[in-house]
Amino acid sequence: MAKRKPAKPVSKGDLEVLALVLLGTGVFLLAPHYPVDTGVLGAFLRENFYEVLGLPAYLVSPSLFLMGTLLFRGQPLKAFLRHLLFLFLLAFTLSPLLGPLSGRLGSGVRSILLVKAGALGLALPLLLATFVLDGWRRRPIAHLLLSAIRLGVEGVRRLRYRLKALLLRRRVALLARLYPEHTTLRALAANLSPAELPQVEKALQAFVQERVAELKRRMEEDNRPLEPRLMALFEALKTPLPGEGSLRDALEERRAALLLEAQALTARLKALLPLPPVRETLLGLLRGMRLREERKARWEELSGLLENLEGRQEELVRWLRFLHQPPEVQAEALRALLTGSPPPEPAALHPS
Repeated sequence: MAKRKPAKPVSKGDLEVLALVLLGTGVFLLAPHYPVDTGVLGAFLRENFYEVLGLPAYLVSPSLFLMGTLLFRGQPLKAFLRHLLFLFLLAFTLSPLLGPLSGRLGSGVRSILLVKAGALGLALPLLLATFVLDGWRRRPIAHLLLSAIRLGVEGVRRLRYRLKALLLRRRVALLARLYPEHTTLRALAANLSPAELPQVEKALQAFVQERVAELKRRMEEDNRPLEPRLMALFEALKTPLPGEGSLRDALEERRAALLLEAQALTARLKALLPLPPVRETLLGLLRGMRLREERKARWEELSGLLENLEGRQEELVRWLRFLHQPPEVQAEALRALLTGSPPPEPAALHPS
């Protein structure tokens, strides 16, 4: 079998001619971008080349210039052509996502993807682009995709830890403000290492649970035994006054008003008796402490209102004895009642 003759090396002159052809072609393809009028040629290239292909068309002239330069310098083209091939593959793959640089070809592919798969279809060019990049970098197919997934999972894990540590430090800082005498809490809030995170979180949860239980006990202790006093007041006021006359009507009106106030205080007492729910969390503890202060203020207000109501009920009782007096005594008592004067003494009503 005859041996194949070795290929005749290309002369330098031939390479220079080829380089000139490539450079000239690149200059020719740039005609639509010249600042001068290129007539029909520029319009034809713009409409049938750039507007059709989009970004890949814009890469042709720079690629020809680089190739021509390499030929002039006598450098090998194998590696350059490989990179150029993957560059154009990447540009064509991503063309549906390039907007104004997509060209009619990329826009058509984008429309098909949207019709067939909706917005999810736009992920296909990105997926294919990762495969092209894997080939460009001489990596196995899906290497970049799997690496991105691993990095994403690791990033989510780190972000979750940082957020968890940040939230825990804030919770410890809140506790440090609530309990300033515990200096260790301030130190933990300033610097919390990963090794300390699980144990500190567990200890913090137990601490909060204990504080919530203690808070509930204190809320129960804050309740005041006002119900028996209110019931006694209600019993004293529930029966209408007997008899008739102007004095009786005025006192009956006051009795009814006092009874209404007693009923309102009873409703407020019933609303205060149940303990508000307190969650076993730091925010629940803070909310419970605020609710306790509010309940203490409401208990104080209710106690004061009840004491005032009891005093006015006792004052009403002092007027009831005049209902059994003669009409002239009742008239004098009514005059004192309406003017806000104290009940007259019997000696003042019957001077000797």
